[in-house]
Amino acid sequence: MTDTITVENLIEQVRNLIRYRGQVHCDTPIYEKFHKEIITYVFENFLDKTEHWDFIQKNLIWKSVHYLSRQEADNILTGLENLRLEILERQNESRNPIWQYIHPLIVGTSQKLFTDKHYSKAVQAAFVEINDRVKKIRIKIDGKE
Repeated sequence: MTDTITVENLIEQVRNLIRYRGQVHCDTPIYEKFHKEIITYVFENFLDKTEHWDFIQKNLIWKSVHYLSRQEADNILTGLENLRLEILERQNESRNPIWQYIHPLIVGTSQKLFTDKHYSKAVQAAFVEINDRVKKIRIKIDGKE
């Protein structure tokens, strides 16, 4: 049974890579473990479309002829810290009490967009939903149903 992968665990693994004696290549056992776990974590948590993952990915080593430099390791740490902040932001936004006061249809069409920081799209989706509802109500009132 493997342990649950966390950002904190990945950060500690990068710190261990920095402390490693000798050059770290893609086939170094602790790097292989880290590489596998970071990819698993990113895709399981839907972080693969974030700018932070793009930044981290540019600093990973993929070929056996390359080795991990200190600068690349520091960049990976920075990217992981930014991923941690993004995850905390997502958790805080999903707990935002404002959504309890908004109609469930609007929540269904807009909350994810808003949480993902697509504010104009979230507002547009809400207005489209309101417009559709008003049209349906108007049709019922006019008896054209």
